[in-house]
Amino acid sequence: MFGFLEESALREDRILIELRCTYTESDVRRASYARSWKSGVIPLFVLMTLVVLPIVVWGLISDLASNNLSFQEVAVPSVLVLFLIVGWIHVTLLYPRRVFKEGFEPLGEVVYAFSDEGIEQTSSLNSSKLGWPLFRKAWESEEFFFVQLKGSRTSMVIPKRSFAEESQMLDVRALLHSKGLLKRAM
Repeated sequence: MFGFLEESALREDRILIELRCTYTESDVRRASYARSWKSGVIPLFVLMTLVVLPIVVWGLISDLASNNLSFQEVAVPSVLVLFLIVGWIHVTLLYPRRVFKEGFEPLGEVVYAFSDEGIEQTSSLNSSKLGWPLFRKAWESEEFFFVQLKGSRTSMVIPKRSFAEESQMLDVRALLHSKGLLKRAM
């Protein structure tokens, strides 16, 4: 069965929670930002900035004071700072915008149906039924649930704003926890 469900398996199974959402560019940007923090990309940029920038400024000030400034002493730190700025813009603005335009915007409304067997995701472009054995882990941020597939960095990103009631969110959290995917609740 490999985790994929037969066509009728999920339909016969009792749907516990059904959610409807339409992703916005802001959703994709904030989810990407949350994932980047969790994976360590943004903390790395912050650390590099906090380490490199003071060194660059201190070096330039001390060289200016001694009138001993060479091209390399200005160019190398400037390229490092420029790299950090461009990387930050890419991670926080450009990449999420491209992901939204190419991946989420064409989907329209997405319906997630959670059952004891797995998650069914349906949109105007496709439908997928994934059994719980296909998922590696789940985690949540203030605004999203992330359900990550095994052997992949790909996650289902479910906005918490798509829950009609607080009880639905608690039910999804409990279901993910019962399947061993969500280790701790937020």
